Amino acid sequence: PPPPPPPPFSSRRRHTRYSLQSRGLGDVYKRQNPSILSGDIGTVGNVGDNSYHVVSAVNVNSTAVLSAVIVRDGYADAAGGGTLIDQGGGMVVSDGNPAVSNVMFINNYAINHGGAMATTNNAFPLVINCSFTGNRSGANGGAFDSLRFGSPQIVNSTFTGNTAPQGAVTNLAVGGAAPRNSLVWGNDGPELGDFSNTADFDVAYSLIETLSVEIGSPPPLGGIGNIDGDPLFIDADGSDDQFGTIDDDTRLDRYSPAIDAADVLAVPSDVIDLDSDADVTEPVSLDLFGSERYVSEPNVLNTGNGPPPIIDMGAHEFLDPDRIF
Repeated sequence: PPPPPPPPFSSRRRHTRYSLQSRGLGDVYKRQNPSILSGDIGTVGNVGDNSYHVVSAVNVNSTAVLSAVIVRDGYADAAGGGTLIDQGGGMVVSDGNPAVSNVMFINNYAINHGGAMATTNNAFPLVINCSFTGNRSGANGGAFDSLRFGSPQIVNSTFTGNTAPQGAVTNLAVGGAAPRNSLVWGNDGPELGDFSNTADFDVAYSLIETLSVEIGSPPPLGGIGNIDGDPLFIDADGSDDQFGTIDDDTRLDRYSPAIDAADVLAVPSDVIDLDSDADVTEPVSLDLFGSERYVSEPNVLNTGNGPPPIIDMGAHEFLDPDRIF
């Protein structure tokens, strides 16, 4: 379970609410009663005294795990000056390779880099089965920014309703985020931004709204199997018509082009044992809400890659409510 709440608010408490070490935060995702890690630690609703980062992972290895929680209300609004407090309102990763699995990032902000998540200084995290909605940045990466020699592995994740002038997902200063099986669509501003001076923005078997890198020194969109088109979310901004709240629903409608369109071979090993079967060598077998990932729809043409069953793009696997298993 999450650690106990921090002491009463002080200026020092703004830096990080939870520090990720060689252990996990969270357990099993509970859709009806989820665990929430919030940066709203001072006066409720006053963002000016929120934590700069809800979660930080600094100098950690792959045994550090963040899983099955909602991360919200981080507010990294300070100028950089060589520190990290202008980036990663939801989570900042510096010089480490933690696993981030089955996490919803909502309503986080950074003044410069990565409203929801920033990776920097040789950071190589695994990010899988995560959704990013309603996050904001004043510059790069409304949802996610990779910078300074990092190479995050992003798999089966969804980015929608995020805001930034230089891209919802951004590579900066030799950063190298490489989305696989992911959805980047319906963000406010460019979908992808690249300022990394690398050969291309390496994306594969993902749905990208514009099928291009729109801003920066745009390299070609690298990789194969990418598509565009409306992913047909159930209700991405929820019943309140506002991105960044707990009712955001990025599951897929039955007619989504993202169904059976992903790369089975891109799914990494279940190193955190998400399904609790003691097998950490098998591929990750569950989606964001803990539903079975390896479900192929019989009436959908498989356009993905790998041995069947072909899986879906994004954080959620479509499960036909009319289908009898």
